[in-house]
Order: sequence, then C-alpha cells, then structure tokens
Amino acid sequence: MTGTRIDEDARRQFESALRSEALPRIDAYLPDCASVLYADTLEELVIIELEYRWKNGNDTDKRSGSKLGEYLRKFPVLMEPQTVQRLIDEEMLIRTDQGSRPNPEEYRCWLSRHT
Repeated sequence: MTGTRIDEDARRQFESALRSEALPRIDAYLPDCASVLYADTLEELVIIELEYRWKNGNDTDKRSGSKLGEYLRKFPVLMEPQTVQRLIDEEMLIRTDQGSRPNPEEYRCWLSRHT
C-alpha cells in the first residue's frame, strides 16, 4: 500500500495479541473511525489476520476457501474497488504461500460488486 497511514502502535498491539490469544477482535485495535489512520490501519490489520488464519488454521479452514468476504461484510469501508483488489491480491499470495490453490472464481463476485 503506497502512501498509507497506519497506526503503528495499533498494528504492534494487534500482532502481539495474535501471539497470545486466538483471533482478537480487529475493531478493538483500530483508531477512531474519524481518524485519517482508520482505513489504512484496518486494511493492514485485516491482512495481518488473514495471514495468521491461513498459517495457523486447521486443514478444514484452509480448504474452505477465501475468508475475505467475512471482512468485507463486517467492515463496509473496505469495499472500495482498489482496497478490494489489494485484499484479494494479498490473500491469494498468502494462500499460495501456504500451499492452497486459490481459484480466481472465488473472488470474481467481490470484484464485480466492488469495481
């Protein structure tokens, strides 16, 4: 993400929480929604959690496909076309690194709705 503004304290705290508990709530680590840091920090925390989930999930979780829809439903601010594309790209890279074979069809509905 070029030119991003991320709350680095929130990022560090979230990463620390991921090491000590199972999936902390992202929204507990976000700056106020009126903050200029909110959207970029949210996107960063989602990517961090996606990576964590794909690396630490069980085999059933890994076979279930994209988890991106959960985040887009929960955080509508992410539904900007460029953001959706970045999140898809990141999840596909993470999945590929973890030995999953992401199918572009899984993402087509999100792209068509938000681009």
